This record gives sequence, C-alpha cells and structure tokens, in this order.
Amino acid sequence: MDIHLRLLDGFEVIKQIKANEKLKNIPIYILTKDRHDIDVKRALELGANDFFKKPLTYDELFKIVRGICELNFKDGKVILPKKRIN
Repeated sequence: MDIHLRLLDGFEVIKQIKANEKLKNIPIYILTKDRHDIDVKRALELGANDFFKKPLTYDELFKIVRGICELNFKDGKVILPKKRIN
C-alpha cells in the first residue's frame, strides 16, 4: 500500500484496518517513493509490518513478494513477521 493515496490518507487506512477485529491481523506492507523517514516511521508505528522504497525492479519486487509469502503464510494461516525481510 502507498502511504500517499489520492482519495484516502494511507495512515488512516492503516488505522482503520488495525481497528477492525476481522482485518487487524492482515499484514500491511508499504510501497512508497516517500523519502521522509518520519512518514515511514509513522506507518510502522500505526501497525504496518514493513516498507519498501520505489522504484523497484521486477526482480526486487519478486523477491519481496516471495519473502512476504514465506513469512506470512504457512498451512493456510497468516503469520505476522517479527523482523524486516529486506
């Protein structure tokens, strides 16, 4: 998810997901071109699991997605990561 969305603030989206009992365990990964560490820090404090800076090559994106899948899904269950994957 990008922090800076056109129609809705990405920080608010994180808050809403984490406040919803049915959605709160869904891992949230930020993909952003934002170079402001304060925005990334805020997203992580609100409950995002990790962040990645754009632009990414296809190979970088593939590696990230594969890592997210390996960390977050096992036997059909969501497992929240305890550390960064990159």
